[in-house]
Amino acid sequence: MTNSSEVTGLPIDSQISPENRRAVLLELFKILREEIKQSIDKQHFILIYGYSAAALLATRTEYLIAMPLVLLTMTSIWAMEVNRMVRCGFFIAYNVWPSLQAADPYLRAAFDPDGLALNWEKWVRQCETPKARFFRDWQHKYQTIVNLIIPVIFSSFAFWVCWVSKPSIALPFEYHSLLRGYAILLLISWAYVWNGVRKVSDLGAMVETNQPPIGAIGMNSP
Repeated sequence: MTNSSEVTGLPIDSQISPENRRAVLLELFKILREEIKQSIDKQHFILIYGYSAAALLATRTEYLIAMPLVLLTMTSIWAMEVNRMVRCGFFIAYNVWPSLQAADPYLRAAFDPDGLALNWEKWVRQCETPKARFFRDWQHKYQTIVNLIIPVIFSSFAFWVCWVSKPSIALPFEYHSLLRGYAILLLISWAYVWNGVRKVSDLGAMVETNQPPIGAIGMNSP
């Protein structure tokens, strides 16, 4: 019989006391929740500064050419923070919280078999009650509107204005040829970002049905 086991990449000593096990898991839970809070704050700042920069660019026609790039950068950086937040929530839902449940006799008795009673991160992903689906679906819709649809609309409008306007400075290449190349790069970039953001934004798609909790092996060892 081994004294330790590897579950989801983390070494768990089967001889550690239940009290110490719970303390370690609770501390890990707090660290991850703090990282989620920090990520949410950063997402708000990214959107505020990104849209503010776009508004400043809209004050001059010759600045509009930069708006699509600014909004694309805003959404890309926001997507990185969302991925960070969702990653932490996923780890809590399918590793940390089930491990707390397995380590604590009270939680084992109080939780339903699916672990959805108090596991918020898992509840918002998997619970199929109307309210849970409402919260999950509308968060996904609002994030898609604010971080994808509106930036794409603004970018398209800015690009159209640039297309119908004459350049204010002399250019070494034909103006509309440059815009065509710029448009191709933007379309490829937006398609890539759009695909990634929609996946990470949809919490209902980020589920794991057969994930063992950290330290589940040996939890009943004395």
